Amino acid sequence: MPPVSNPLFGIRCDSESARLISSKIESEAWESIETLVEFLRSDEDIAVKRELFSWKYEMSHLASAKETYAWRKVIDSIKASDLGLVGSEFDRSRKTTLTLAKSKPIMLRIAGEITNALLHSYSNRHRITYFQCDS
Repeated sequence: MPPVSNPLFGIRCDSESARLISSKIESEAWESIETLVEFLRSDEDIAVKRELFSWKYEMSHLASAKETYAWRKVIDSIKASDLGLVGSEFDRSRKTTLTLAKSKPIMLRIAGEITNALLHSYSNRHRITYFQCDS
């Protein structure tokens, strides 16, 4: 039986003939950043957290300046956090292990990909979409 592969997802620019503007990254990593952000920003209300991921759930999303600044804050939070400690806290609360969310280099890379895509969208007034890549 072949190993089950984790599908690849990315962010494309709809305004530039669906050009890929992020790396192709496994779905598990995209999900891990969402879980990590939820924990790092647990003091914020649900609307703020939802806004951080509107690019992911809204087709042809047009980013705002507020989103790009919020993601820069996320990057700063990741840099300042002990992700091993944070990860063990959400492992206990959710009864799950998210190894990728404990990796600072991986989470910084994904947060950077998101921030760059949002900056592209905002500064160029281009619409972006999160999608499953073919390969």
